[in-house]
Amino acid sequence: MAAEAFNELGRGAIVVDTTSRLTGEGNPFDCYSQEIVEKKGNVDIKRMVREYDPGKGIVVVLLKPNERIRTYQVKPLPQL
Repeated sequence: MAAEAFNELGRGAIVVDTTSRLTGEGNPFDCYSQEIVEKKGNVDIKRMVREYDPGKGIVVVLLKPNERIRTYQVKPLPQL
């Protein structure tokens, strides 16, 4: 999913809305290009999207209750 979004949109972030939940389907999410992030994102999101290595990980933004936002750079776990 992240690789497909990168191929289509380029550098960007996956945004997950943890404040709403579709019945039985988990939380809604979407992929946003760096262009959208630069226009609408906060300072931390912009910095992380500029700095991450798309070949090694992704940027995930969690929209939380009370208008809180958490941003993470994540990468796959090593094979166990």
